[in-house]
Amino acid sequence: MLQAEYLSGKTMHISLKGTLVKSGKVDIDIMLIDKNGIGETILKRYSIDAIGAQLDSTQIRGPIRLLPNKKTTEPTR
Repeated sequence: MLQAEYLSGKTMHISLKGTLVKSGKVDIDIMLIDKNGIGETILKRYSIDAIGAQLDSTQIRGPIRLLPNKKTTEPTR
């Protein structure tokens, strides 16, 4: 499992490839890119069933931002 400290400050690049009309199959690639531009593939899956519409491919890239989380209180023993 990826730790929050490891993800902090990196960019995530998500790529969906495949043609869909209502439904079809897509290939999914998820990559982490560090501040030096070095990429690390964290997920590659092929022929995944999908629903939607897409003519060719879709790519999304953006910085990973860690959102504050509500602290939970656990009973003390």
